[in-house]
Amino acid sequence: MTMKTPGATAEFLSDAIETSALTHIEIAERAGFGASNVISMMRLGRMKVPIDRIPDLAGACGIDPRRFLRIAMAEYHPDVWEVLRGSFGDVLTRPEQDLLSVFRVLNQDGEIEIDLELTEALAGLFVLASQRTPRADPFEDET
Repeated sequence: MTMKTPGATAEFLSDAIETSALTHIEIAERAGFGASNVISMMRLGRMKVPIDRIPDLAGACGIDPRRFLRIAMAEYHPDVWEVLRGSFGDVLTRPEQDLLSVFRVLNQDGEIEIDLELTEALAGLFVLASQRTPRADPFEDET
């Protein structure tokens, strides 16, 4: 019998569990699952992550529920996901929402144009940002 390779959703969950400081039992309790073996089965790809449980599971693992949902929907229900995205647009992750909020604050007069020069400058900033350890609140003073 050949073992199925875990999909993107199971891999994402597995990575989240590995980086969390919690045990499977603690994650199961915080996410409202009755048994911790369910967490193991989802992590290994032997059981699909229930879509309606993604917010609770994401909260328990400390990960972005929007990103988790995008990954699960694209894997489990790709046709439905494409219809939803086509009708309502893409779901923004928390960092994407934060970036959009900053842009809106800085562009209240609508004068900032996203051209090639700005795109390249932003790309450079994103490279720098990916190489550093983020602070919990980027606008908080370092006192």
